[in-house]
Amino acid sequence: MPNIMLKTKFIVANETGILQLQDLARRTIAERLFAQTEATELEKYIESRYNTQTIISGLNDFSNQCIVVYSDDKPAGFAYFSDNGQKPDFLQEKRTKHLAQFEILDVFKNTGAAEILLEKCIYLSKAYHALWFEEPVNNPMSELFKSHGFVIEKPANPMSGLPVQSALLVKYF
Repeated sequence: MPNIMLKTKFIVANETGILQLQDLARRTIAERLFAQTEATELEKYIESRYNTQTIISGLNDFSNQCIVVYSDDKPAGFAYFSDNGQKPDFLQEKRTKHLAQFEILDVFKNTGAAEILLEKCIYLSKAYHALWFEEPVNNPMSELFKSHGFVIEKPANPMSGLPVQSALLVKYF
């Protein structure tokens, strides 16, 4: 395998960052969820979360962060943290970090990009009691999450606005 350069960067609410996040979101979410939901429903889901105004608003909120992972300077995926919203009841008494979205393009799944991005997410969350997120059941990256200490706590049906079976994954610190 050729030597691949992997790096992560925080995204800011400028034109380049917004367009990059929109493109990554559209491609990764479509790859991952296309077979599990109708195309029109998936398009509405992506548009409601990744339109320009929502991204600007989200990135300008200091309780949100977005990190993009690059493989040889090509955007390979992203992680989006948000401290807004309702955390699960069993985590109410704990200081937690919510990983709202973790996406890697299929073409970069075997390059180490997912591992680098997940390790960055864990590193940024170590000051908390737990890092949690919701993922579709049967996620191909489940083994990666488990190998980094995440446990499946319980099902959460349906996944944030889509009729997709999901589960809550938590890494306790």
